Amino acid sequence: MQVPADATYSTAIAPLVTVNGISATVHGAALAPGYAGLYQIAIQVPPSLADGDWPIIATIGGASSPSGVMLSVRR
Repeated sequence: MQVPADATYSTAIAPLVTVNGISATVHGAALAPGYAGLYQIAIQVPPSLADGDWPIIATIGGASSPSGVMLSVRR
């Protein structure tokens, strides 16, 4: 079942997100409207991170995102 767009379904606790092993500030996490079981997470890229492609990992409730996912940073 798709998530309706008329409400926000935030996670009960905020996930932990690291980019290249550096903690990122999480601004929110919720189910993505129009999708089934897809979460979107809003983060602030750590200011010390240089341009490049960096590994990103999100963890919540003992579950982690798959390894090998990269975030491209261009300032």
